[in-house]
Amino acid sequence: MLTFLTAALVGGLLLMIAALVLWGVKAGDRRSHRLIAGTPMTPIGSWRPGTRRVAGQGITGSGPYGPMAGPVSGQDCAWWQVRVDRYPSRDSDDRTGWDALGVFAAPGLPSIGDGSGHVLVDARVADQAVTVNYVRSVSSVPAYVPAKLVGKMRSYEEIRLTETRLPIGREVFVVGSVQRDPAVLTPKVFTVDRRDQVLDRLAGTARSAQVVSRAFGLAGLVLAAVSAGLLSVRLG
Repeated sequence: MLTFLTAALVGGLLLMIAALVLWGVKAGDRRSHRLIAGTPMTPIGSWRPGTRRVAGQGITGSGPYGPMAGPVSGQDCAWWQVRVDRYPSRDSDDRTGWDALGVFAAPGLPSIGDGSGHVLVDARVADQAVTVNYVRSVSSVPAYVPAKLVGKMRSYEEIRLTETRLPIGREVFVVGSVQRDPAVLTPKVFTVDRRDQVLDRLAGTARSAQVVSRAFGLAGLVLAAVSAGLLSVRLG
């Protein structure tokens, strides 16, 4: 009996901890909802360097380097980035796993614009639905991959190239700040969803997390209190 009550007490405490963890994990969604709801949409042409918070709808386009092509896929885009991994891992005794060697990217940034103007944007934080991925594995290093990133390959090794590119002409909703020098938008939100869709999704996840965390917390509190009371009676 004592073992059962002790296990129940521990289980109750774990449920309460789980409730706190879930509440903390979803705190980011609540902050994002407040950020978006509190930032009115304005024309991109009105955004000025040094503006701490802006929001708007725009179309992705090329930056000062003009239209590009992803080096791995050969597909046209506004911007690209390539992650390089090597197989098998040199830290593995049984020749399994991958080594992450690094990332290289397009020389310039893409832009987003509307009828009022455009701004350069840091696309590295774009939502996965905005970008397109293309993966290719090779046994020799292509010329476009920086040699110092890979070094000398061994005969049994291969590298995996994961290209992420931002298509031209994709409509996006963004929220972020415009840096002063250089004048680049650093997004906190960069998605193909519209503003109302993003707000509805964040509100829904926040409500669900609240319901589940409260249920876990209440169940854990009751279980811990009851088991602790019974334990005190048994041991008293």
